[in-house]
Amino acid sequence: MFGIIAMRCDASPACRHTIAEQWTIYGKMIVLLEDDDIESMLLAAGSGGKPEDVIGQKIEEFRLSM
Repeated sequence: MFGIIAMRCDASPACRHTIAEQWTIYGKMIVLLEDDDIESMLLAAGSGGKPEDVIGQKIEEFRLSM
């Protein structure tokens, strides 16, 4: 019930609509990670931080956007 899509460019409005629809109708969460997010995760892991915090932030942003 949870998916991650890594992408190089920003999601289109149609993509964001489909992701929101999956969440509201089917309870399936899809988190979009861009290059900057992956880089932040790698830097956090390299410096002893928590790379999972980046995913947590993306989930929080998604929920607040609903």
